[in-house]
Amino acid sequence: MPLSRTSALSRRGLLQAATALAALGVAGCAGGAGGARPEGPTRRVETHQGPVDIPANPQRVVCLDQYATIALLDVGIRPAATVDGLDDWMPAQHLDTYRALPRVGGYQPEFERVLAVRPDLIIGNSAFTLSGGSTYEQLTGIAPTVILTSRVSGEWQEMALRAADIVNRPEPMNRLRDRYLERAAEIRKTYAAALERTRFNLVASFKSGSWNLCLPDSWSGVVLAEAGCRFGSAAEGRTGSAVEQSYEQLGVLNDTDVLFYQVNPDGQVDQAMQALLGQGSFQNLPAVRESGGTPFKNLYVFGYGQALGALDELEAVLRTR
Repeated sequence: MPLSRTSALSRRGLLQAATALAALGVAGCAGGAGGARPEGPTRRVETHQGPVDIPANPQRVVCLDQYATIALLDVGIRPAATVDGLDDWMPAQHLDTYRALPRVGGYQPEFERVLAVRPDLIIGNSAFTLSGGSTYEQLTGIAPTVILTSRVSGEWQEMALRAADIVNRPEPMNRLRDRYLERAAEIRKTYAAALERTRFNLVASFKSGSWNLCLPDSWSGVVLAEAGCRFGSAAEGRTGSAVEQSYEQLGVLNDTDVLFYQVNPDGQVDQAMQALLGQGSFQNLPAVRESGGTPFKNLYVFGYGQALGALDELEAVLRTR
């Protein structure tokens, strides 16, 4: 059985995967849902690959992306193994646990390492796991495999709820969802006047020489929208996750009042973002001249815990407006 290439998960790769979500999330993958049979009580779940019989209460789950890994940790389940390169995506409360987990490679897993973990369930992602051609068939030969799907990166809620249901822990995830929705509603009500007069935008940078405008359907874009934020004209009403722009196009952000820019969860700024922040055209934007721009640790949201963190960051800004 051939080994797949292992690599760290870059932000640029994340954006490329988000762009592919629409096609992969809807179309799914050809082929049946046969393969390894679970032991003990089972239940059947419907997937884009067809019906899959999974353990009623899985005990050794391998997670092949950040969405499933974070979802399981959020509901108190420690995955049997996960993938490399998720440090920058992990909420602070899960980082130590993640770093201690066994690894099975990158988004394209090394099948011998998956087999060695002896999983009773594997959870993957349509935009990442299925890009390897025969990956799904090889995984299902090891254990029942469920592939999470979505159209845009902002559908992390659907994937979180789905992952929790697959491992038979829907109640704790539902409680997290309720906390998130209640918190967003509280912000909408408390800061209604400030929200009405403020335009927001989200920016990231994956390579020097360009930047990315994150749209209302993006990771944290849906969080801001849920809290009642209005986006600047460059993003308002647009669909998808993000669009790449040149430095010469920074002027599209001129009507932005609050400009959130991506930083790591520890507050560090990557080299590509440093290059963007150093551009004169960035520094001359009205939102940057006013406040210097606003670093955003939770620009990438993969679960409800991070969404709650994004709401905390938003409220800190709204208190000043």
